[in-house]
Amino acid sequence: MPIPKPKPDEAEKYFISRCMDNPIMKKEFPDNKQRIAVCYSSWRGEKKMSKEDITTIGEEEKEDILDELDQLSRNKAKEKEDSERFKEIMAGEGRQRD
Repeated sequence: MPIPKPKPDEAEKYFISRCMDNPIMKKEFPDNKQRIAVCYSSWRGEKKMSKEDITTIGEEEKEDILDELDQLSRNKAKEKEDSERFKEIMAGEGRQRD
């Protein structure tokens, strides 16, 4: 299973988001904590990290990963909220023009 690699000049947050949303990664690592650890591992250039390797991550790195996961979750929720609001606005504008 190929783990995504950062693109040249890709910012960390965009790579992590792309990696977390990758359908193969979601299937292979359904647990968000495992998936984000693997994504960060790929970002940092570490090779061949498996599910079993996740248990060897230090406490400080685990906290960083959990913080990033929390931030990604908040960003996704905000994007969804913004999208819903945009749809509501557009639906309202459509009705006003009729």
